[in-house]
Amino acid sequence: MSSDSFINEEFLQRLLGCKIKSYTCNVGTKPGDNYLSTIYSVKVVLCDDSLKSILVKCYPENVAKREFLDNTSIFSTEYLIYDQFLPALNQLVDTCGDDKSTFAVNVASFYGGNIIGIKSTRFDAEPWISENFIVLEDLRTKGYKMLDRRKGLDLDHVLLTIKQLANLHALSWVYKRRNGLHLLVNKYPYLKDVMYKKENEAGWKPVLEGLNRNALEIIQQEFGPESDIFLKLKALLSKDVMDMIRIYLNGTGIDELVAESLLRIKPDGPIPFADDQWLVATHGDSWINNLLFAYNEEKTPKSVVIVDHQTFRETCLTVDLAYLIYSSTPVSLRKQSVPVLLRTYFDHFVEICQKLNEKPPVSFTFSNFERRWRRARIYGLLMSINFITFIHKPDEPEHTQKQLK
Repeated sequence: MSSDSFINEEFLQRLLGCKIKSYTCNVGTKPGDNYLSTIYSVKVVLCDDSLKSILVKCYPENVAKREFLDNTSIFSTEYLIYDQFLPALNQLVDTCGDDKSTFAVNVASFYGGNIIGIKSTRFDAEPWISENFIVLEDLRTKGYKMLDRRKGLDLDHVLLTIKQLANLHALSWVYKRRNGLHLLVNKYPYLKDVMYKKENEAGWKPVLEGLNRNALEIIQQEFGPESDIFLKLKALLSKDVMDMIRIYLNGTGIDELVAESLLRIKPDGPIPFADDQWLVATHGDSWINNLLFAYNEEKTPKSVVIVDHQTFRETCLTVDLAYLIYSSTPVSLRKQSVPVLLRTYFDHFVEICQKLNEKPPVSFTFSNFERRWRRARIYGLLMSINFITFIHKPDEPEHTQKQLK
């Protein structure tokens, strides 16, 4: 069955719970904007002539990609994040009155979906069809836009995104405390990282190595084979990158001394780390292609929705920040504005905890936050190397297709 063959009149009427007059279905994203799924944009004319615009996210037709999604369960994770986890978090801000929208996790309306082997909470107990899919509101009809990944985020856009990450992180922290959870994965096992587990290495490591090789080629062409940046990157990528990444994605916390040992410039003296871990629900893939922005009349960004929830995982909150800042901002912004970004995040996280009458982590001081940010930068660097190819090539990288065949 092709990815869109099930999108017909019967499907849409069942989905929307009403009769329809007509519909159109087209590919919903540009080449290079989505890599592990196929998205269709569906516009439905209802019987009262009103228009409903939805996105249907499907398994890709590529067999290897489908096997990868099955082996890692990341597609079903996204379904469960929309169906269970984000609604539970946003219930926490129902008591915040006028501040509710300030502290909530912005999310596209979720119409439901189908995951083989998972009972739907939105529709019938039995699967609709033998295909996995997720149906979401098309935020483009509300003016939301994706930015050019080649230009990166300016300060206004990244500050808005930083606060949205703080909402997700702080609400998940409050949720843990209110529900007596030491770890979120005890209740939501799909928040455990699977992509970088040893048992999944055979499927994911070749893709990562292909991305790194492509990045090296681009840097060599741009700066030359004897350039300092090329030689340093080559030396870094000669190590086991998967092992370094796993340091930051351990579901029970980061070994701070091991992570800090990767830094070129280390703190003076054996300064001990606080014992407590800042484990929260993190998005895991908060780069520019997964950010949709809406604007006010002055064309200033007023709202951001982070989409593509396949790699949600429980880990240290600084990991998400490093991923966002290193993957999606220009060097000039990082040189000038990282202190502002860190202070904005820290203050907003604390404000949410105070608003909901819960304490932040025991050791959550700004000085500790800065130190944990410094060691998370290695993770940000390692992950941002993957995006060199995506940013420099307009269509889906050829090597990615080859690795997933």
